[in-house]
Amino acid sequence: MLMNPGVVVLVIIFEGVRKVTLHATEAQAWRQLMEFVDRRWERRFGRAPSPIEPEARADQFFRNNSDDLYAIIDADLSELQEALS
Repeated sequence: MLMNPGVVVLVIIFEGVRKVTLHATEAQAWRQLMEFVDRRWERRFGRAPSPIEPEARADQFFRNNSDDLYAIIDADLSELQEALS
């Protein structure tokens, strides 16, 4: 039986590639998103400094291309747990 029925889903669509990861906390999802953005920042913006605030940094990064996006979603797995029991 699951102790915590919640999970945080991070969805990143970048240059036509979809990446979906599951995290125990929203903080972990944001950390992974910031690592993703930071690794690609210079390629997209050159040496322009990135915003310090994570949400502003993510918004600026993904605003560059309307096909790229991210979502951090709290999901409740309790119904799935009940269905599998």
